[in-house]
Amino acid sequence: MSHRDSHVRLQVVCLQQCLRWLLAGIDWSAITFRKDCRWTPKTLVAGALLWA
Repeated sequence: MSHRDSHVRLQVVCLQQCLRWLLAGIDWSAITFRKDCRWTPKTLVAGALLWA
């Protein structure tokens, strides 16, 4: 079963690299959320992209 785990890990790494490339160079400092929100602007956008 270990071969399946390594394949999934590779896909996660590829997704992370893709999201870093897509979201690079964006100034997130102007975006603020409420104090009790645990999301960051970057993770919210990444989640929306993956969901779409």
